[in-house]
Amino acid sequence: MDITPPPEVEFGDKKRRRLSLFKHRVSTLGLEDLFRPIQKFYMHLIDPSMSASIDVYALMFFFDFITYLILIFNWWAFSDIGTNQNVTKYLEEDRIPSMFLAMLLVQFVLTLIDRAIYLRKFVLGKFIFQIVQVIAINTWMFFIIPKTTKKKFTDNLPVQMWYFFRSIYFGLSAVQIRCGYPTRILGNFLAKRYSIINLVLFKMFRTLPFLLELRALMDWMWTDSSLMLFHWVRLEDIYASVFSIKCNRKFSQDFPYKRGAKRSIIIKYGVGGLLLITLILIIWFPLLFMSLVYTASEKNPPIEATIEITIGAYQPLFKASTQQNLAQFSEKSYTSLLQEYHADPKARAIIKQYQHEDLVEVKLDGNSIQLWGASPPSRKELVNSLKDPLQDIHMRFEWFFIRRAIGGAQMATETSSGFNYLKLNTTIRNQLAQLLDKTNSEEDKKPVIIRNLFPKYIRVPSAGPSVAINELVDTNSSGLVLQGDVSFGVDGKYAAVSVVLMSDPTDASSQVGSSSMEWWVLEEVKEVNSEGEFKSEPFLTIVTFNERVFPQSVSFLAGYGIIGLYLSLVLVIGKFVRMFVSGISYKIPFDELPNVDKVLKLCLDIYLCREVKEFSLEEDLFAKLMYIYRSPDMLIHFTKLKLD
Repeated sequence: MDITPPPEVEFGDKKRRRLSLFKHRVSTLGLEDLFRPIQKFYMHLIDPSMSASIDVYALMFFFDFITYLILIFNWWAFSDIGTNQNVTKYLEEDRIPSMFLAMLLVQFVLTLIDRAIYLRKFVLGKFIFQIVQVIAINTWMFFIIPKTTKKKFTDNLPVQMWYFFRSIYFGLSAVQIRCGYPTRILGNFLAKRYSIINLVLFKMFRTLPFLLELRALMDWMWTDSSLMLFHWVRLEDIYASVFSIKCNRKFSQDFPYKRGAKRSIIIKYGVGGLLLITLILIIWFPLLFMSLVYTASEKNPPIEATIEITIGAYQPLFKASTQQNLAQFSEKSYTSLLQEYHADPKARAIIKQYQHEDLVEVKLDGNSIQLWGASPPSRKELVNSLKDPLQDIHMRFEWFFIRRAIGGAQMATETSSGFNYLKLNTTIRNQLAQLLDKTNSEEDKKPVIIRNLFPKYIRVPSAGPSVAINELVDTNSSGLVLQGDVSFGVDGKYAAVSVVLMSDPTDASSQVGSSSMEWWVLEEVKEVNSEGEFKSEPFLTIVTFNERVFPQSVSFLAGYGIIGLYLSLVLVIGKFVRMFVSGISYKIPFDELPNVDKVLKLCLDIYLCREVKEFSLEEDLFAKLMYIYRSPDMLIHFTKLKLD
């Protein structure tokens, strides 16, 4: 059967018949005088005697892709934002501006329409599409964008670049319209030559996510064929495999190797050494990356510290906050701290993980910054709960450290918090109840000592909650000998405080029968003797170990941490590499073909039958291709090496 495509003249006659029909419809509407110049221009434009078919779709797509990149990384220049806004910032914040999304969707739809017109070889549609695009884009460039951005076109460099590459696209489209689409569009444009460069580019194209699937689906939709979708995809996969083998065989012919000779040292250490170094770098990348990035990390001490103490679910008893009493450790203080733990290697190892400027001494005033204004019923209920031995009462010590946000604006902050729960024993509960009992005199209200209330050393991470460093707790620091106290956390290792409820009976509110002002006062207890006398300081001291933050340029990757990098990067790459070295024995019948010229020609014949509308022959040739791949004998027969 003759499958030679019809001559170009026949295609020109079809175009003239379509235009004649269009002319008849226009004349019936009385618009012939208006459309006659357009018709004459288009007839000269598509005259087959004055043009030769050409395929510039690949170049058109390339410049279209460049405009995509300009729009993605400089989209602010096309909107009313007017300032340089990095798109990665919006991705990190999980929000996409609607204008940015609309511009991307419109350009994506234009690319799909262009692909459909190309596959249908619809020159008239391309001509109309070109005119509509030129009018719309020039209106957008010179009227809408300057009005939106308040900037002239000549002052907006990203817009100028986008328009420049889009103009090149328009020029190539005009060439395509003038010369017409080729009568045969066979295979991928990267597979026109059988070189290693084409093979690498073709492999890269096939690895891009969803690009191969989108191309196959669109080609099947807008190309006349008798094959089902999955048969179409199967044919494309066979063609890709045969093309790869053809490129490898061509490379072997261009650079022959003597049979039986050992591989040279250059190849072994060049190729093998490069792959070995690459694998080693991938395996050790998380550790090396985190170690190198930490050297470039920045200190981020807290700018504000707050503590709060509550009993059960009642109103907070005590609250203190400071922004001034945050002193960074000096080298001398840092050395003294190391010397204090000279007998504890584990504690010294933890301290040495930080530099002296990473440690901050926080001193909080022992006087609460807010009045304790519990209502009489709530106060009475609290006293009854403290006196009831059947109820479990816990005291909660909570801390908050405010630091500058990682990679955020100058005034952006983030809070790291933590807490310690303490179960109060009967003795302390009775003493607190006595403090709260208004019937007792001021002399009967003695300070209550509560030990193990809060940690002295707290680790403040770059992200997440802050926790106590139990390895740095000195068991002899408080010198307390009180018995019967049960605590949550580390027994006998946290700091002790004295608690007392103060009041001001001279307040004016008390003169009209109201309660006096009350507030809680805490002091950090240093020593307690056998007689119950203690020495204390009128403030609470906490030392924070502040983890450094990474530069904004690498914070998105360093934020995963070592474990996250291994799980998300190393294991994924390892699985991808394993695909190339495992299961390859099952691919030997299809990958080790000596000569694929006949199979490649069969694939191209199927494409050719499709182009000339010989669908029955297309289906027969595809069935023959399937039979060859199903039969090992036929595959060996068709791929025999030619002997001179």
